[in-house]
Order: sequence, then C-alpha cells, then structure tokens
Amino acid sequence: LPRRPGRERFYSFRYANAEFLAIDSEVTSFAPGSRQYRWIDKALKRSRACWKIPYFHHPAHAEYVDPMATDVAKLADVQRWLVPLFERRGVKLVLAAHEHNYVRSRPLLAGRRHPRGIVYVLAGGGGAALDPLPARPSPLTAARGRFFHHLLVSVAGRRAQVNAIDTAG
Repeated sequence: LPRRPGRERFYSFRYANAEFLAIDSEVTSFAPGSRQYRWIDKALKRSRACWKIPYFHHPAHAEYVDPMATDVAKLADVQRWLVPLFERRGVKLVLAAHEHNYVRSRPLLAGRRHPRGIVYVLAGGGGAALDPLPARPSPLTAARGRFFHHLLVSVAGRRAQVNAIDTAG
C-alpha cells in the first residue's frame, strides 16, 4: 500500500512495463469531477507504461444471471464513467471481480487508438461460492468458466499474458 496514510483507497504501482492502478469502486466516488476520477485521469495520462492496467472490484462487463439492483447500478456507473476514460487514455487490459466466475471479453473498441481493443477480465473465482453462468454468453464474451481460480499477470516488454489458474494448477 502507499506509504502515506489515508491513500490506501486508490493508488498505482509500476511493475516491469506495466502500471497498475488500484481503483476503489466500493466506497470512494469515481464519478467525473470526483477526486478519484481526476486521479485516474491524471495517472493514465502521465503514464508511459506500455500496459496501463486498472483493477477494481466491480466489472465493466458481466454475465449476471440474477443481479441485485446495486450490481446493475454499479455496472452502469463503471460503463458510463470509467470505460470512456480507459478508451481515451490507451488502456489495453482491465481487471475486475465481484461476479464469482471467470469471464474474458473480446477486445472491445478497436480503432486507431486501440488497434487491438481493450480486454476486460472478470476474475471473481477466488473465495466465495461460484455464481451461475447464463445459458448463453454475452456477445462481448470471448471465454468464460465457472471455477475457482486466481490470476497470474506476466509482463515482458510489449507483451503481457494473463493466466487464470484453477485449483488443479
């Protein structure tokens, strides 16, 4: 955590050619104009890392079977406020949890700024009971699974690899 007390809610750190941004989607506002939103924008803008990897609790894209109203509201806020910011600032990979499954999106918003798009990984299979998956995946989904897991993120130069590792290894 950051060395300065009171800054534990959102912060960044550099690892190899990646800058990870820990974002608080639980307690601290991330609405445009908020202190955290301004910090995210500034951190992404000034970063020269090849990989800018925001991570936070609530997903931008999910496959809820029976979502609570608070889940739907938080999902809408992330999509409305953070996704456009990530698209503007050159983010290539976003990590989240909350839903207790594994879901990886197709690269979204491919274009001049994002020739390969942004990949969203939802890795919520780490502790609580697993959630059911809908019968059909979302059109945004590239891969999904209902299994306990953790993520291993490896960065080497301009390459990054994310592996979802299940309980069997």
